[in-house]
Amino acid sequence: MEKIILCGGGNDIFKILEDLKKFNIYKNKKIGYIAIALEEKKDFIELIIKPTFHELTTLIKKNGAKEANLILTHNLQDAYTCDCLIFSGGDTDYLLKTLKENNFSYNIENSNVKIMVGISAGTMILANKGLGYKNKLYIYNGLGYVKDNVFVHSTDELSKKYPEYVHLKEYEYKIYK
Repeated sequence: MEKIILCGGGNDIFKILEDLKKFNIYKNKKIGYIAIALEEKKDFIELIIKPTFHELTTLIKKNGAKEANLILTHNLQDAYTCDCLIFSGGDTDYLLKTLKENNFSYNIENSNVKIMVGISAGTMILANKGLGYKNKLYIYNGLGYVKDNVFVHSTDELSKKYPEYVHLKEYEYKIYK
């Protein structure tokens, strides 16, 4: 893996995709936008993601990509032909379970993928351990592509309370090479 970029999350996916341009992930690359973490919310996929994916694709291509693909469970195999994968936020449990059931870690090793980007839940699954806080602390054993334990949607208060973790606020990024 050449590069892994982690994002603490944020509600504006268009802002995040625009921010990622500064990390040179798009230039002449085939991008896979993995929205598996959103699949549990079937209505969300049908009503929001699929209709706006054309806009997301347009932005990704405007930023220099040669191709952009929406990746869900039924076409996860398409991910392995991409140069860069962007993992959306959403249901961390469902994303992790689906990737493990489909031997993602094995398949990614024998793929074209050189760059992976995590957003919120996507960050948690790429880290050694992913942490989040919504009324209580959530801890997930990630896939370990990044050896750090990463706290997403973090705040200054959480950073002080849990100083042993890498903290990423919304729209904040960390690059691993």
